[in-house]
Amino acid sequence: MFNEIALRQLQPLQIVTARVCLAAILLWLYICVTHTPVSLNAMQVKNLMIMAAINNVIPFLLIRILAQAGATNITLVAFLIPISAILLGVTFLDETLSINALAGMCLIFAGLVVIDGRMRQHIR
Repeated sequence: MFNEIALRQLQPLQIVTARVCLAAILLWLYICVTHTPVSLNAMQVKNLMIMAAINNVIPFLLIRILAQAGATNITLVAFLIPISAILLGVTFLDETLSINALAGMCLIFAGLVVIDGRMRQHIR
């Protein structure tokens, strides 16, 4: 219901900005409450900024492009964000690609195929 109201009242860029700011505030609060030490070097900060830009700009641009394609296609794009985050983490932050991450990516792709429905049309 909130999304429906927000979409009627706000532009997509305003919604994306609000979501990113809210996430940053919640992460900051979590770090403060749990006293989690955070130490990042310049390379890690640069890589995190690149990942943030890619994970926020590209989906936003795709949503603008796909606005004419309907809600289902826009949802399909949103499901790709965790996959891109994993792949960017592996690429830029030297994270390891675990079996669980690969299994999760496969589940996401399978879900996308089911949601999209085009595969079912070809099978029939």
